[in-house]
Amino acid sequence: MAKSALKWKDRRALIDHPKTAPEVLSRAGRELLTRGFPAESAELFRKAKDHEGLRDILAMAVGEGNFFLYSLANQYLGQSPKVEELTSLAQKAQEAGLLFYRDKAQELLGQLDQQTS
Repeated sequence: MAKSALKWKDRRALIDHPKTAPEVLSRAGRELLTRGFPAESAELFRKAKDHEGLRDILAMAVGEGNFFLYSLANQYLGQSPKVEELTSLAQKAQEAGLLFYRDKAQELLGQLDQQTS
């Protein structure tokens, strides 16, 4: 298992300190993302208002079929899930054997379908 470059206490200190520059937060988020810690990096990107970093996580989540990361990135971006993304995510989750994530994506697709009907 990969080891985080930032201990949770250090990450928390960066996020909680009011004078931490957005560039520092984004750089730390990129480092964590390249080390395989997308959920942790999402929190740093959110605090930095780094929408590009959050969109990278969103694309990664769709490509991997990771409903948790997809929901987190959408929440931090302040946007609603998109049918095309959810459809692709459900398919990728199925292929990866992530049946819980597939089911959650399909459930949300059903809710979106009901809203548009």
